[in-house]
Amino acid sequence: MAQVNFGDDPQGPCAVIFTLAPDLEFAAHYHNCEQCFVVFEGAIRVGRTWFGPGSVRIQDSGSVYG
Repeated sequence: MAQVNFGDDPQGPCAVIFTLAPDLEFAAHYHNCEQCFVVFEGAIRVGRTWFGPGSVRIQDSGSVYG
């Protein structure tokens, strides 16, 4: 995993780059900040929707997903 901060504020915007294991499932949860997911390889399913390579997904702050 790698994290890149955009600015000096540790609570400010950042990019986190990571690899997920196949068939990994997350319980429903939320974050206190907006998130932008970019799929580079493979696919991820959120709800009933699949996101493949090149997909971009925005998750609003406080919005539950998993």
